[in-house]
Amino acid sequence: MTVAHEVASRAEAAPAAPARAPRRRSGRRTGSGQWAAWGFLLPVVVYLLAFYAWPLYRNLDLSLHKYTVRSFVQGGAPFSGLDNYQAVVQNPTFWPALLHTIVFTGVSLLFQFTIGMALAVFFTQHFRLSVTLRALFLVPWLLPLIVSASTWSWMMNSDSGVINSLLKADGNASGGSPSRSYGRSPPSPCCSGWSTPSRSSTSSGS
Repeated sequence: MTVAHEVASRAEAAPAAPARAPRRRSGRRTGSGQWAAWGFLLPVVVYLLAFYAWPLYRNLDLSLHKYTVRSFVQGGAPFSGLDNYQAVVQNPTFWPALLHTIVFTGVSLLFQFTIGMALAVFFTQHFRLSVTLRALFLVPWLLPLIVSASTWSWMMNSDSGVINSLLKADGNASGGSPSRSYGRSPPSPCCSGWSTPSRSSTSSGS
């Protein structure tokens, strides 16, 4: 008998090692992981309910009732259904305002995507002071929203705004008329895109 046959016979005679059963995770560890996940999720759920769901419900409830100063404080406002919406649609300033909003939104999106894409492509290149300029473009994005909104509200004010004052000096605005002062203000659609460089520089830097 050769050595190979002897090794083969010994391997066949040796008992096979029992297969190890897969380890089961303890229920305690799984339960603690689920509680930790719910703990991280709970603040976000509370935030969404408090600052999005509840205001949305309150706005809908206010729009379906006829409120006065007394009923707003003391409660008991009568249900009016869709009367408030009907009054808004029948108002003569509703359709011009809707048209201005559509134009404003379209021009704003055009400026944001065009300028943002151009700057993003430009800042993919490496040149002198590119990092510094990219950091400076983040400044509008870092400003608090309430500060930027207050600044633009003051600039666009129909009575004391800087832009409307310049238009009056040029003879293109008429007092506080919103249809001629704010509606004809060329820079107004561009204001929503003023933070475009920050978004584009962020996308190009990533």
